[in-house]
Amino acid sequence: CYAMGRLRRIGFPLDEGLARDLAETLRELRNFWGVDDSVLGKYAFSVLALAENGEDVGAELERLRGSAEKLGVAGCAFAALAEWRVSGARADSPFVRRLKALRGADGAWPADPIPVDERIPGAVVPTALALEATLCHGSAPAEVAETVRWLLAQQQEFRWESTLATAFVVSALARLDPPAREGTEWRISARLGGEAWVDESVPALS
Repeated sequence: CYAMGRLRRIGFPLDEGLARDLAETLRELRNFWGVDDSVLGKYAFSVLALAENGEDVGAELERLRGSAEKLGVAGCAFAALAEWRVSGARADSPFVRRLKALRGADGAWPADPIPVDERIPGAVVPTALALEATLCHGSAPAEVAETVRWLLAQQQEFRWESTLATAFVVSALARLDPPAREGTEWRISARLGGEAWVDESVPALS
């Protein structure tokens, strides 16, 4: 449901019947998750998914605001993104305030099982989610430079450990203004089994 909402926003053709069925299932789960603090993260993700599909989630966001201090990093990021989707950037967002308080000195957020897939270990996904949420709510790139460097260092050490983790990181980094300007070049190379598949320079777009 979350993915379909994002795809619809970029004009991707969807099976709208399936999208409606998924949204209806989420509405039912939202009512169940919303009464138990132990699953607040799942509740926050369901609220974000419904917000991405244009649903009215104002009451749900108010309930999450009252429980912001109980949310983990990922749940807090989901709630902040839902809030941004509904009402735009908010300087007074309790979710962003909590996220900023939880960020470590190295720019990363602590490891936190994510409600989407609790088998994904480590701090990469919570950090990516928190980065995207804080950027959407107005953090300047300079404020999150340490976080970006930390995420890119994890990639160099092969710690983006799944396709899902990579997708969350790329989504977060896409919120940054591109540093490249016309006239510069990027070197792209890829090897498989020692054989060069790609090795070329391409112009970078501003």
